[in-house]
Amino acid sequence: MGAFKRTVSGLSNSHLFFGVDFIVYTEGGSESFSKEEVVNNGKCNLDTYDIIYWENVFTVFTPDKTFKIKSVGSKQTLLDISEDIISHNINTVKLAMDNEFDELLNKRINHTSIYYTHGYSFENDIWQYETLKDIIETITATPIRDNVILDSFNDFQENISIAVHADYHLFSRNSSFFPRPQGYLFCIDCASKNIPKVLTDRINSKIQDKGLVLESLEQLKDFLNLNILKYCYGHLLADYCCQVIQKYIKLKHNLTQIANNIIHRICLKSFFEKFFISTNPIYEYHKVQFAQKNV
Repeated sequence: MGAFKRTVSGLSNSHLFFGVDFIVYTEGGSESFSKEEVVNNGKCNLDTYDIIYWENVFTVFTPDKTFKIKSVGSKQTLLDISEDIISHNINTVKLAMDNEFDELLNKRINHTSIYYTHGYSFENDIWQYETLKDIIETITATPIRDNVILDSFNDFQENISIAVHADYHLFSRNSSFFPRPQGYLFCIDCASKNIPKVLTDRINSKIQDKGLVLESLEQLKDFLNLNILKYCYGHLLADYCCQVIQKYIKLKHNLTQIANNIIHRICLKSFFEKFFISTNPIYEYHKVQFAQKNV
């Protein structure tokens, strides 16, 4: 009971230590910490992509508030913290987490201090054709004059679709189609010197290995018709886009590779500087979400 009281007290008062209006806990980082490690011992991951994403979002929609964002690793830790926030009506702590398939499975927690990404994860929100194109043109200092990237991006969405629906089906049963946290690029042709594409034969093989029936998944696909960019496993989408960029700049401009972690940050910068505007569905989604919560 003493440890519990300490955790609740730590949550309530954590914002005072940083001199801000509220603390935002989010996912992300190389390590995952327990609720007790996060709240009582201040454990967190620093300088993560998730922090960059949510810092931009909160800055836009809570301009008159001060806040500190901390990455704790696992979504489960956020869910554990949410129990204390809800039970003790703590309003100085916010949680910002991945949507995954929660929206479709009615698993979202409806609370004024809990926020969700629009898509499966923040990667789904920022990786769009427009950002992919902008990153390539920024790196190469040259406009894209053909349809190679657009066609490849559209082909990716079409060919990965059945796997995304399989992922939803298994996720609803506490499993997954794409391996986590590694191995999810098994169905992307990364070894080719050309623009990477989806290896549909590997997807079909995985469907069999998982004991799934292709015809049933096709029916599910027709019924749900998921937005693939929204619900594709976020790490897969982001790393596929990085592969496209790496191969394109090599093929078209003979440029050497750029570290993927740098490309991820370029994408974040590109998205929020050029595309996070009122006409963008991601912007509108967050505008409504923050208005409803009345921070």
